[in-house]
Amino acid sequence: MGSLPEGRSDRARNSFDLLRLIAAGAVLWSHQHALLKLPEPLFPGLAATFGGFGVYIFFAISGYLNAGSLLRGQSSPRFLLNRVLRIYPALAACVVFMVCLGAATTSLAMLDFLLDGSVSAFVLRNMTLLFGISPTLPGVFEASAFPRAMNGSLWTLPYEVDLYILLAVVLAVCRFRTYAIYVLFAVAAIYVAFFAVEADPRRVLPGVLVGHLTLFAMLFLAGALMAACERDRFFELGPVLCIAVAGMALILQSSTLGRLLAFAAIVILLGRLTLPSWLTPKIDLSYGIYLYAFPVQQIVATVTTDFWTALAASAAVTVGLAYISNKLIEAPALQLKASLRKAEYARA
Repeated sequence: MGSLPEGRSDRARNSFDLLRLIAAGAVLWSHQHALLKLPEPLFPGLAATFGGFGVYIFFAISGYLNAGSLLRGQSSPRFLLNRVLRIYPALAACVVFMVCLGAATTSLAMLDFLLDGSVSAFVLRNMTLLFGISPTLPGVFEASAFPRAMNGSLWTLPYEVDLYILLAVVLAVCRFRTYAIYVLFAVAAIYVAFFAVEADPRRVLPGVLVGHLTLFAMLFLAGALMAACERDRFFELGPVLCIAVAGMALILQSSTLGRLLAFAAIVILLGRLTLPSWLTPKIDLSYGIYLYAFPVQQIVATVTTDFWTALAASAAVTVGLAYISNKLIEAPALQLKASLRKAEYARA
């Protein structure tokens, strides 16, 4: 989830990679409770689990970094191609991994498993994200707290993709003027302030619920607002606006809006802090951890129900898979992105 800074020197100047790693770890921590049939702990002051806390970090950072990238590049096609290269190669590899894992662990006969229609739906939906995701495979983990669930984390990715498309289209129509982001932010804030968005179960797109989309869009657009203010050479205005609107929201008794905006402002301010080199992650493992943690935790939960043993084993295997994903898939995809950008500049 989220965008990567464009180079190692950029990453060394901020703490976004570290925050994303913390976010991915929070999701893993929260799901470890759920998969062992324990109540998921709530993050203080946020009215969300630690998993929600992690997801909120991802969306706030994503809005800030992607809006900044799009405003600088001023090319929606190139921006969307970069997003495809960032998300889909690693996702496709994970989907293949999960189908192989499902084939090895299913209670069905191998041929019955492979010919089951839900397997093809699992591959199609999860590799495209355009029709929602399919989290389950037949006959797997049937004694689990979440029977047949192969990956309970992927459901947020369609929201991320939809917000990329929204941002790219709106900014292209508005000729990459920052006022478009201000307007989107204002519309989202008004909607969240006056409507009970959390409990809205309506679907606006396949696999996308109005309630979840509104919450994630608010975080994403709060991050985008700060990127727009930075583009207008007055970054400080962004956090001030978020905190000011959050204060007004609390006066209007819209605690959801207040929490989201205050949280987004804090995340981006922390993300812009300069870290000492020893604290800066050398590679970004957050996306790989997000992709692989849940299926690994499902396997571990079949072996042990001791929380700390399961957590340690799950974390170790997941980090290993995330490292492989970064080195063999994500890094080459980013190199391809850089090569395409250089080729485009050479033709200009």
